[in-house]
Amino acid sequence: NPDTYCADATRFKPIAPEVDFVDVPAGEFDMGADTTQEVIWDSDELPVERVAINGFRMARTELTQEQWYAVTQTNPASQKGANLPVESVSWDEVQVFLEELNGQSTEYTYRLPTEAEWEYACLGGSEFPDGFDPREHRLDTLAWYRKGSTTNVGSRMANGYELHDMLGNVWEWTSTQYADYPYDATDGREDQSEDVTRVVRGGSFVNFDPFVRCAYRDRSNPSGRSDYIGFRLVALPRSD
Repeated sequence: NPDTYCADATRFKPIAPEVDFVDVPAGEFDMGADTTQEVIWDSDELPVERVAINGFRMARTELTQEQWYAVTQTNPASQKGANLPVESVSWDEVQVFLEELNGQSTEYTYRLPTEAEWEYACLGGSEFPDGFDPREHRLDTLAWYRKGSTTNVGSRMANGYELHDMLGNVWEWTSTQYADYPYDATDGREDQSEDVTRVVRGGSFVNFDPFVRCAYRDRSNPSGRSDYIGFRLVALPRSD
């Protein structure tokens, strides 16, 4: 059982598990809370802004502990399991991970999604505010939330872009500095060099419904760690 390798990080098999990516198409969407919908929204989700997104590739699930270990030979997660999301990793530590991963890659450049990319991907092309038709599905068919621990990635139904766990399980780091809306990628909030608060998205296993929404925003110190914050990768073809 591969989960047993996580009880002690030194027992992981020295393999490099593949990360499964899906293509997220280019498009436009209304970023922020739609106050005409029957959802609870916060003031920092306004004003709503039409945002254009270039196509990109995003990991189908959060990064797992086995995948993190394959690059770092460490397992910092509080809740051990090979196919559980890696958590208790700070934004700063993710940057070190990305530097190492990109040093090993010749085909793609890997990074965190921007806040806008994340929300667009979470919606999955749906007209509904959380990426699913509530007449056909309940939130718990897509999201692992109001639980006592994380669960294996991919355990819930995928959204319209074939992405799992965009809502619930663990919050996900983005590349973006926390700042007021409207979102503008050119206003400095995508500066990766500054040691400032970064946006996390999606809610986690400990959260209740109001926090498990595509538009909900939260933040964390870049050096902070939590057993309910992880991340997923974006991959872009290398240009060099």
